[in-house]
Amino acid sequence: MQNTEENQQKFQDVLRELGEQLGIEDLGPGESGTCTLSLGDNAMVEMEIDTESGDLKFYSEVGTIAEDSARRWYPHLLAANCFWSGTQGSTLGMDPQTGGVFLCHAYPCELLTGEGLYQRLEIFSNTAMFWGRRLLEEPEADVSREAFQEDPLTMMQQRV
Repeated sequence: MQNTEENQQKFQDVLRELGEQLGIEDLGPGESGTCTLSLGDNAMVEMEIDTESGDLKFYSEVGTIAEDSARRWYPHLLAANCFWSGTQGSTLGMDPQTGGVFLCHAYPCELLTGEGLYQRLEIFSNTAMFWGRRLLEEPEADVSREAFQEDPLTMMQQRV
């Protein structure tokens, strides 16, 4: 694990590279150390360095589950997390106080490159948007894997 200053510098460097790929000048973390990108449809992805683990963390609140339907959603969320079959390597979790459903992902900062961040962010964004749409449906509804094929990074480039 690298030290915090090295991780922060690496994070800034790969964000700058990502910004160049997306056509966003001076993309970088804010004062809090977090970088937030819009995915469209009011969805956001936040990225930051975990100072304890040295990992780059991605997270996005993908929706909210009402208290009265939470029990029906639990099997779907657990199944999606099982071997990451429905999360593309990320993990879904629910805040029991608010019902907010979060998609989370961690990646070792020392392995990160600008192109690698772009690819990981693309997969993460597709997955976040999929679950954002999925949570608007009834828990018993069947959704095909084709929903993962959107390209939200291209959508972000078009908004800039």
